[in-house]
Amino acid sequence: MIPLAADYCIGCGQILDKLEPADSRPSWIAGGVYRKMYGFRFTDLHLTEAVCPPCAQDLKARKDQNLVSLVARLSSGQKKLGLFLALETLAKK
Repeated sequence: MIPLAADYCIGCGQILDKLEPADSRPSWIAGGVYRKMYGFRFTDLHLTEAVCPPCAQDLKARKDQNLVSLVARLSSGQKKLGLFLALETLAKK
């Protein structure tokens, strides 16, 4: 069997169901459920690293929190420059 390409969330391990999604558009489901639903083994799948929407939100929140935390640790002289760079980075999103 030729391995089937499937998007695999590196955050939570869910797989994007593009074969027969429940609501006619691709949805993320647990890897074990996906394998059982279609009778696949993990060796039957060519997993492509991806990030599902909930994990993407979590990563963005952590990134924003890390920027704020970094600015808080800077010395007063560095804070002005650090705050400027953090704001510039956030503005690019």
